[in-house]
Amino acid sequence: MTTRVNGGFTAIELMMVVSIIATLASMSAPSLLRAVNRGQVNDAANAVVRACQQARGMARRHPIAAEHYGVVLYNGSGSERSWAAVTYDATATAGDVLEIAGKAVLRVELAPGVRFMKGGALLPSGGTGTGWMFDYQTGHCIAAPGTAPIDVLDLGVASGDGRLRRALAVYTVGLVHIEQD
Repeated sequence: MTTRVNGGFTAIELMMVVSIIATLASMSAPSLLRAVNRGQVNDAANAVVRACQQARGMARRHPIAAEHYGVVLYNGSGSERSWAAVTYDATATAGDVLEIAGKAVLRVELAPGVRFMKGGALLPSGGTGTGWMFDYQTGHCIAAPGTAPIDVLDLGVASGDGRLRRALAVYTVGLVHIEQD
């Protein structure tokens, strides 16, 4: 009489294990994708807050009335990523990113597909962007030097598919609020 020692798995057992793993992976993929998108949108909203805080802080500490610091939001076109940056001087456009020793003070690139919104609509891609300044010493939010403070800037961040959004409000005093879901 010979006894046979089974030292492995049969093909059917291996196929069952692989099918169970594939089923579990397909069930978790949509929620994982939503979590990744939510994280990318939250990172973009926090980048705007950091840029505002830095620009406002620089404006409040700066003693010269003719120089202003601000924030610009730029939607990239095609494969170009969108970004938020601190700006310097009289206008807040994509060309005025503040640099010290050849490096941007704060320029945050967003995840691919994440875009900025203003007034509930996406900003145009590849344009000059949208921006605002902070009045020196007071830190109030202004459209341009010498203008009255802006009441509220209605901004937002949207995921690539447009389904996930975060509303941002920049108030007169220069503070930013992120609206949560």
